[in-house]
Amino acid sequence: MAVILWFNDLPLWQTGFLIAGGAMLISIVGTAVSRSFFAEQQLNLNNVVGGFQYMFLSQVFAGFIGFLLFGVYERFDRVRSDIVTEVSVLTTLDRLAVVFPERTQGQIRTSLRDYARTVIDLDWPQMQSRSGTISTVAALDDLEYLFGSIETTSKKQREVVKLSRELVTSVRNDRSSRLFRSYGTLLAPLWTVAILAMAVAIVLPWVFGTPNVNADLGMSMLTIVMMAAIVLVVLKLSYPFGGASGLPPDLFAEFAGRSGARGG
Repeated sequence: MAVILWFNDLPLWQTGFLIAGGAMLISIVGTAVSRSFFAEQQLNLNNVVGGFQYMFLSQVFAGFIGFLLFGVYERFDRVRSDIVTEVSVLTTLDRLAVVFPERTQGQIRTSLRDYARTVIDLDWPQMQSRSGTISTVAALDDLEYLFGSIETTSKKQREVVKLSRELVTSVRNDRSSRLFRSYGTLLAPLWTVAILAMAVAIVLPWVFGTPNVNADLGMSMLTIVMMAAIVLVVLKLSYPFGGASGLPPDLFAEFAGRSGARGG
């Protein structure tokens, strides 16, 4: 898994170049070595039986990769949705604060802004390095304690306090989900199967014969580029916050800027 994480932390173009370029190099070297040890006639004998096996494994690989793509994209999209929901809840809490006196409004907005800045300065670097802890943060605890200590003077304020405490719980849940997803969405066994499937797809053509080696290499290169692109997408979607192409904390920064502009 350390190699997978290392690849993920590289810039997108470097990861793609290393995966596709390395696979192409292995394919070319393997083809050259196999043809130096076995005559063309010997390799041609493998085409009938090996061809059917290759077709079967290709279908299995296609189905497995389709499953991975669907799974990682669904979770990646859920992470983005949870971030939008979390910021939307913070915005709702900010707007609900208008029912309280001006001093209380300022305390609530300050706590909300502190939490947003904590997410940017503390949570995000930890999520990028996959070292975040799901334990709560002081800014979120302070916000919950604040709503618990407000002395209400009307039914409207009591209802707002009740709703606000429920929304704070929602923020806590969204934060926990966000931190949990930062560790990655694919387990090690799935990565092992994906890498083995790609390796088999690269190695199998070595044992097949063809009258035109250049055409065989060309088709192998195109297949490798396609497989590398799919693996690259799966890799980047599996770690939504890692690497240079990870999700940025722009929504939280925008909320903190709006809240700071209103004062508090």
